[in-house]
Amino acid sequence: MMAEQLATTIGTSSRKLQQRRRHPRVAVAGKVRLVADTPDGLVTLTGNVIDLSVSGCAIRVHARLEPRGEARLELDVHGRRVWLPGHIVWTRTRERAWIAGVRFDRLVPEKQALLMKLVAERRTPTE
Repeated sequence: MMAEQLATTIGTSSRKLQQRRRHPRVAVAGKVRLVADTPDGLVTLTGNVIDLSVSGCAIRVHARLEPRGEARLELDVHGRRVWLPGHIVWTRTRERAWIAGVRFDRLVPEKQALLMKLVAERRTPTE
């Protein structure tokens, strides 16, 4: 299943989560490299970015992640790469993979501006 289709599937089944979000998310098809602090030490994973907002994202990886862990993410979305600090807020299994929600933390103004631009480019005029 493609990342944008997965985002639609997840979005349809998680309306309650969307109500708690501070910022709207947009479907994206990007790559992620994640360095997470786990009880077993640091792990590095690669996967896909499913959706993105100025305050967080959902990612798909092929290894288990625990909520409440700190992480650093390298997002590669639409030809732009950026490293961001974050916290894993929630995780779920889906189609032999793990889906994780990540909240970005302590963003410097330049990174916040880049996220705003990436989200704005993906929003539809009716949103």
